[in-house]
Amino acid sequence: MNKLSKYFDSMHQKPVLILDGLNQLIRHTMINFHSINGAGQCIGGIEGCIKEISRLIGDFRPKAVFFVAESGSLRKSSLFSGYKKHRKLEIRAKSSIVKEESEVREMLTYQLNILGSFLPYLKVHYVYVPFVEADDVISVISQVTKPNIII
Repeated sequence: MNKLSKYFDSMHQKPVLILDGLNQLIRHTMINFHSINGAGQCIGGIEGCIKEISRLIGDFRPKAVFFVAESGSLRKSSLFSGYKKHRKLEIRAKSSIVKEESEVREMLTYQLNILGSFLPYLKVHYVYVPFVEADDVISVISQVTKPNIII
């Protein structure tokens, strides 16, 4: 927690912006699905996330920005074997499925890795804790930063 403390003194002056990174990436990938790079890979999630983060920084002028990514929770899966088992990741275009779940996961992982390397240039802290859900990490950051947080 000591590494985070430098961002949270004088919190009454400026807010801290905390983003659920995977949620952002999925949303922007679906919206910008047809944005591809020279190799034919979807980069719409990267494009959309960078634009939205830039807009949010301009709107709120936060003291710090955290982009929290996740890989899923081993603890929650071990407590309940059906945890998130029925969630499906699929990309739809004009109400027809264009990508299988495994392809979507690969596409999101590719974009998340690239996005993680871009974020420091926007002065955004990329937070990833293996096998811990973003919601749990966001909760910890929120408890440290309260009351001036924007999620």
